[in-house]
Amino acid sequence: MSMDTALLYFFIAIGGGFGALLRMFLADILDSSNGIQRRIPLGTLAANLIAAFSLGWLHSESALDLIGQRHLFFALTMGFSASASTFSAFAFQLAQMLKLKKYHDAFAYALISIFAGLLLTLAAMNL
Repeated sequence: MSMDTALLYFFIAIGGGFGALLRMFLADILDSSNGIQRRIPLGTLAANLIAAFSLGWLHSESALDLIGQRHLFFALTMGFSASASTFSAFAFQLAQMLKLKKYHDAFAYALISIFAGLLLTLAAMNL
């Protein structure tokens, strides 16, 4: 492995650490209020929507011109955004809702996650 590849992996890992911290922070502050669990997991939803927007923006021409550096681009896309978003948590939470027969909440969560994520990504790509 070349030194450049090792440095690239290092930057991706650092970005991933910050993305995971953001996801956990959002889950801690948004998913429960005074010990009462919310109907929709807002922490995961917020993390996924932030990641969708950031990935869209990072692939826009304005961001590519601004970033320009390969290591920073991969740290922000593959590291930060990829670890902030989490399909596995989304799928698990959705399955839990279905298991508990919370069909309306599950449907709303799935629709909001998919369509809002897509719209945010498209909007950010055009910035």
